Amino acid sequence: MTVIALCAAAVLPLALVGASLGDGRPLQNPDGAPPAVVQAPVEIPGTELNRLIQPAGYACPLPDLDIPSTEACAQGRSYPECKWQVPKEADAGGLYKVWWRTPPEELWGRSALVRLVLSSIALFRTQHPDDELYVGDLDAPESRHMSHREGVDVDIYLLRWMEWIQVKDAKYEDNMAWRPPESKALARKKVLDLARALAVCSSGKLQIYYNDTEVIEPFGAWFEASGYLSPLGSAMTAHNDTHHDHFHVRIPTPADM
Repeated sequence: MTVIALCAAAVLPLALVGASLGDGRPLQNPDGAPPAVVQAPVEIPGTELNRLIQPAGYACPLPDLDIPSTEACAQGRSYPECKWQVPKEADAGGLYKVWWRTPPEELWGRSALVRLVLSSIALFRTQHPDDELYVGDLDAPESRHMSHREGVDVDIYLLRWMEWIQVKDAKYEDNMAWRPPESKALARKKVLDLARALAVCSSGKLQIYYNDTEVIEPFGAWFEASGYLSPLGSAMTAHNDTHHDHFHVRIPTPADM
């Protein structure tokens, strides 16, 4: 296994962060044109590794973490021989935690997916530094997940604020039923901010499975107004009943681009 230190050499302008996350307004240029892709250089030893971990169209800088990869990545080989790992919780510097059902061997995926997970969480936490984010399964071909097999899927949990909460094992409670209107609005704003961070950092090249229609509709309107167009179809869509308490995020495989 190779561990490469990835250091963000630039940060997103504060105006971009505010427009995309803070007030819910569409991200756009002053003249109303669709948003330009913000390319942030990433310092990585070797031009080949830089090409692997920063594919064209991914807009946010990486946090300063050591990101493990398989030896095949250094040899220039592609997925599935080349995989990158979301750093384990102990190596994440408090940026996120790992979901309790996710073992270390299920934190691996394509470089673009790992990049999106880390950069979007870092962007979200610029606005919500005290909220707890959990990273769940990436590649999980031997587990309960039938879809997490191509290096492009990840589960992300925003603790306490999503539509349902998991109380024990696979049992859930409605996290909105007890909240007064102001608290519901706050919860959904935080979830929308996370979705916007993922969209900004993928330049709109993603699909999110999440079941709360009170989030799906405003996110879809924001996404379209921002000039994004996902090659996977609807940017956020309801799925089966397991997608009330977390985002299932999917990015395109190279064949879908």
